[in-house]
Amino acid sequence: MPAEDGFVPTPPAISDEVALSLLSCIHNNDDNETNLLYPGAGRGPLFAAVKRYCSVRGKPLPDAHLVEANENRAGFLDQRFGKSEPHTPSLSDDSRRAHTPSYPPGATAEKTPVHGDVTIKETNFLTADFDTKFDFAIANPPYSRYKNIDTGLRDQYREQYNSTEGSFPLYAPFTEAMINHLKVGGWMSVILPEQALLRDTFAPFRDVLLRENIVQIAALPRATFPDHSIETILLTLQKTKSPLYDSHFWVETLYNYKSKLEELLIRLGVSESEVGDHINAYNERVDYLKTQLVWNQKNDGKEGGYNSAVVPTDQTESEQSGLGAWSDD
Repeated sequence: MPAEDGFVPTPPAISDEVALSLLSCIHNNDDNETNLLYPGAGRGPLFAAVKRYCSVRGKPLPDAHLVEANENRAGFLDQRFGKSEPHTPSLSDDSRRAHTPSYPPGATAEKTPVHGDVTIKETNFLTADFDTKFDFAIANPPYSRYKNIDTGLRDQYREQYNSTEGSFPLYAPFTEAMINHLKVGGWMSVILPEQALLRDTFAPFRDVLLRENIVQIAALPRATFPDHSIETILLTLQKTKSPLYDSHFWVETLYNYKSKLEELLIRLGVSESEVGDHINAYNERVDYLKTQLVWNQKNDGKEGGYNSAVVPTDQTESEQSGLGAWSDD
């Protein structure tokens, strides 16, 4: 289970994927005057991944605003990133491959120096004030259960956030706060438990998400957090000027190519002899999520935190299987 404050470290391999999910959406944006919010920054794996991405792709590094409530982790961030000088980040061969463009075929990438302002704030993100809005936000939020949230803070969160009805998990107001601090048109990627899409009690949270432009929801492999009994997804959205209410929830595979998932699983420590079993389990889980979301959206509708006006088309078993359509290349 997560630590008492809900902290679960993000593996470097997954950090690379989260950075790719966010920054590939805006890969044509070469504006040097952008900023990126890292709430619940932990020890900085997502910031390190963004630096790797920008170095390999030759992109400007957005100014970083790292927020961390834990004193020890905030101190670690200051030691690791506090001195903001132009530098070339360290890069493993695996990270280089992850961030190298897949198009055109045979594309290569060399590391380039990166530099951006870094601000580190030791505070509770959910009660923090900022003097600016952000172009981008990226996080693996704390997964604290309702019973582990300070009772005084529960009341404060209920007054401040719309996603806090009933026995809410901490990641619900945390994600809502990320949206609140984005500029209109800003982008964010966030790791969430898959139950956020399914459980009845999380309907208010889903309603908050549906107001924005949901760009992608991809299932993450079970090996992402092997020491914790939690299945996760990676959700990317764009903040809209006014509520859309025409988004809906669906789940897709993380890659179009089976070989890419194999590489990720090996990076996550799965032995080659077990990769096949992990892929089969991933395939079955994606199928289940697709089927369950179609059922929920048809039967629970708006009261269940779904968009009853936009229901994914029923799919055959073969159409539901993302892996079944993957290339073996």
